[in-house]
Amino acid sequence: DGVELHFATAHLGHYALLAALAPQLCAWGTRLVHVGSLSHRIAPRQDPWGGVVDPRPERSLLSYARSKLAVTLLAAHLARVLPESHGPASVLAHPGTAVDALTPERDGIPASQPTRLRRVDRALVSRMHGKHDAATVLVHAATAGGVAHGEHWGPAGTGHLSGPPVRLAPPRAWGASAACASLLALSERLTGLRLELEQDGTGPGSRPSQP
Repeated sequence: DGVELHFATAHLGHYALLAALAPQLCAWGTRLVHVGSLSHRIAPRQDPWGGVVDPRPERSLLSYARSKLAVTLLAAHLARVLPESHGPASVLAHPGTAVDALTPERDGIPASQPTRLRRVDRALVSRMHGKHDAATVLVHAATAGGVAHGEHWGPAGTGHLSGPPVRLAPPRAWGASAACASLLALSERLTGLRLELEQDGTGPGSRPSQP
């Protein structure tokens, strides 16, 4: 479709799904969990969406970081516009790290990263965790009681690279209103769908205390 692959996969498809399901989501009062990443911090701040349409060659990590900045900004937008006590809850969560070498073997699922580490590699991953622990953070954000609208969850360990789920301060990008406005305009143009999840608190949906 002429859209940079990371952005299309991590943000644009989810934006389109949210826009299409908006009436049902508002009626159900469900929980929307946006899967962020620590990498969003290294996304370009000047013209962040400049490489999205007709993408230019760049490092894959930067493309990935841009896509996760988009995820973070969409979560922040919904946290601002959705009422505190009514309708869908918007929650941002990130898994920290997800290292195959630290992950138990999974039948039928091949490793996507090296599983035999040299001594220097073992030192690098000493504060990280495997994919099973990374998934625990996201499952907690999606299903646990006590997770509230507008919150940010991630691992509790040093640098939030590993550890059990914990509530975190909002990421710095949370307040980037100009970048968010341009992201929403671009997403609407590329998908042909307008995201309308705002509610005045009088509709049929109510936000449950338990998912």
